[in-house]
Amino acid sequence: MLNSAYPPSEAIYFPQTIEQDIALMLCHGATYDEVYTYYTQDPEDDPWQDRETNIDPQPESLEELIRMVSDEYKRAVPRASEDATKIASLEDAFKQRNLAWSFDEGWDKGEAAQDGVEKAREINANGYAYCTMQDVDGLIHTGTLYIGYSSTNAQEEETRTIGHRVCEVLKEQGLNPTWDGNTGARIVCSDLRYEVALADDFPSQ
Repeated sequence: MLNSAYPPSEAIYFPQTIEQDIALMLCHGATYDEVYTYYTQDPEDDPWQDRETNIDPQPESLEELIRMVSDEYKRAVPRASEDATKIASLEDAFKQRNLAWSFDEGWDKGEAAQDGVEKAREINANGYAYCTMQDVDGLIHTGTLYIGYSSTNAQEEETRTIGHRVCEVLKEQGLNPTWDGNTGARIVCSDLRYEVALADDFPSQ
């Protein structure tokens, strides 16, 4: 998608052109309803027509604009990449090892860690791993994924044990993590190609 007619914006909360912003939402797996609702939630103070665009002439309707970007996305990404499929399987894989998984939920590490804690409580897990929305932005553009982790009681030795367990799961899924064992360092998976399939609710051509 990076080399498509509508390459995604660099970051989800730092707008570029509207077509690039929509493309990034699709790269994150957003549904049609989520995209449409996002651009129609404040039609008077923030109309979609006022957003920057490089498309000339500008589409007459938001539906047409979304269709143009989603059609290009489906052309560029006809199916989920192997690495995206591996990442999609992590929630179940972590759960089997008594770990919760928060992916693409919180904007920063604090928000994502809090989501991880809540998910761990829901399944009575003693630890969790997480990736922020910013981490997923980076994954889309660079192929590098940073993964945070912690025990639910935040004790250092238990967190180190959780880190090793997270690495084991990532290795089992073929994501080749690197980590130096330092609880202050995140786990890194590199050389990934993260491309998710277009959500099912987008109208067909």
